[in-house]
Amino acid sequence: MKIKQKCVTAHRARKAKKPSVKAAAEELAACHAKIDDYRCLYYRLPHSSEIRLVEVSDFVADDCTGTTQVFRWNSSDLTPYPVALVILSPEEWSSVQQNKLKLPKGWNRDKLVRIDPCKAGEANKT
Repeated sequence: MKIKQKCVTAHRARKAKKPSVKAAAEELAACHAKIDDYRCLYYRLPHSSEIRLVEVSDFVADDCTGTTQVFRWNSSDLTPYPVALVILSPEEWSSVQQNKLKLPKGWNRDKLVRIDPCKAGEANKT
């Protein structure tokens, strides 16, 4: 079974009970990590009604604009909450950590929580 199909199947099995924003964010990160062969780092920004993720990926080239961009999509059958995603290169992430590059307005880097996609995926199977 393909990875995306496994993620869809796992989500549909839990569809009767809407997961918390935290659980949904961890599940989304785990599914993305599987697709990227676990070569990315994921951070969750706690939020009450939206999944906010930062993905650090060596698949991404530096933007070189000095800004971060948020990719957004609405809730769907696969994601029960709206999603806001910032994708950064390792160099950009280093700049964020050094406070040289800012996350989008309202995103506090000190409140980011690292997600271990391997553990998140396992915890959300139950």
